Amino acid sequence: MSSIHQKGDYTGSKAITFKINPKGTRLKKPVAAKKAVTIKWTRQSTKMAKSRITGYQIQLATNKQFTTNKRTVNVKGYKKVSQNVKKLKGGKKYYVKIRTYKIIKGKKYYSKWSKIKSVRVGNNQ
Repeated sequence: MSSIHQKGDYTGSKAITFKINPKGTRLKKPVAAKKAVTIKWTRQSTKMAKSRITGYQIQLATNKQFTTNKRTVNVKGYKKVSQNVKKLKGGKKYYVKIRTYKIIKGKKYYSKWSKIKSVRVGNNQ
């Protein structure tokens, strides 16, 4: 066993910071329309410290990796529970995911993404 020998008086302090992300939300089954989709989710009303989340961020894409035809929609406010996304490509299958965000001192903090849901967007014909 080794022992530590100290000489002199030592004092100090250590500051620890924690990054607490907001709680996520649950995505409901998206509803298709002609070249559009209505996305619904469970409202996130859980308070963080002194206030609630700032809003929701929705991503849509035509592949599960969210790399082709990717679209991001920001929805402000915690009370909203649905968003209509228009001008999509008709006849395509879209994958959808959502997360919550909170802005603190100008910086956005995000929750984890929800489970991915898919929907086939209708054609104009």
